[in-house]
Amino acid sequence: MEAALSPDGRTLAYGDAYAASFTATLWDLADRRITGQSPPFRHGGPLAFAQRGELLLISGASAAEETLTSWDTRTGAVTTTPGVTGSGIAVAPRGGRLLTTRGDVASLPPLRRAGGGPGPAQALAFSPDGRFLAAGDTRGRTALWDGDLRSNLGTLPPAVSGAVTALAFSPDAGLLAVGTETGIVQLWDTAGRRPVGPPLATPGGAVLTLSLSGDALSVAGKHLPFQRYDLSAAGAASTVCRRVGHGLGQEEWATYFPDFSYQPTCEAEDR
Repeated sequence: MEAALSPDGRTLAYGDAYAASFTATLWDLADRRITGQSPPFRHGGPLAFAQRGELLLISGASAAEETLTSWDTRTGAVTTTPGVTGSGIAVAPRGGRLLTTRGDVASLPPLRRAGGGPGPAQALAFSPDGRFLAAGDTRGRTALWDGDLRSNLGTLPPAVSGAVTALAFSPDAGLLAVGTETGIVQLWDTAGRRPVGPPLATPGGAVLTLSLSGDALSVAGKHLPFQRYDLSAAGAASTVCRRVGHGLGQEEWATYFPDFSYQPTCEAEDR
């Protein structure tokens, strides 16, 4: 099953890539009803919305044909671009450009092949403001590019071994989450190109998708549909207290913080 969420989060597009012919269905998440279906296509694969959700892009490939299909969800018009395909599609939020994990680049509208970009990648993600593109490879490295795909801004080294399988920027593009096939997630400071905290081991196997929103990191893995991690300072303190079972006693406080008055360090001790 292939699926994509519209930019406004209101519509889910999905389709069975293993069916004899591929039909994309649009589902209104609020009203819980089908709002449209594409005509059947010979091949179907990864999906992505473009042009504020007005276009649905469908990457399809066979032994004899490689095409990227554009379906206008308003008018029903269909166009195809030969030679553009990949196991993943990333569309620039500011519009005008897309690229695939195979390294193909295309401009839109109209949909036509273009040049530039980082080349083949395992995972791709644009920042929400369109300033950056992240491209992860099979060796765990992540290349940062400007959103116009003109300049390589640097490469983030692998946190652990394993291919990069998912990427996500925070809403302000200040953080980048990098997920791997081994279930590890590493946060990076985008501007400083520095890791933020140690690698996070998730229990779901290979990381399939990521989301950064506010102080929360959401992870979906191969064997675990959804896991949420609190990244706030209060959340970290609560986790430490829960695992240790207690905060610092007055004697421990005096040892480590002799120049400061005692303060309870775990919520339970404040009661």
